Amino acid sequence: MLFTDIIRRKRDGGVLSDEEIQFFVDGLADESLPAEQVSALAMAIFLNSMSFDEAATLTLAMARSGTILEWDPNEFDGPVMGPVEHEPVEFGLPIPKGDGWLIPEHADIAHKSLML
Repeated sequence: MLFTDIIRRKRDGGVLSDEEIQFFVDGLADESLPAEQVSALAMAIFLNSMSFDEAATLTLAMARSGTILEWDPNEFDGPVMGPVEHEPVEFGLPIPKGDGWLIPEHADIAHKSLML
């Protein structure tokens, strides 16, 4: 597989396959892709956008390309303190995990999940 073919496909408005996206991420991780070609693909993606499936595949491939940290939420006790008046910060957003999404039911769970 040639990386220039991947750039060309995206430049022309095509959809990248899972294998092409994985090839791109592998090349980024092992630094085998020239910076100029990475920039060209980034420009093609910026100009032509990515489908939801392409973006999801890219996100998961990038997450799997590095070290995945796992921690025991019970190791963390105490809320995250906000910058104003030292009040606990409440989070209601889903938090990405290695095996899916953590959607806290209570703000206290989110506090402990976000602390590293």
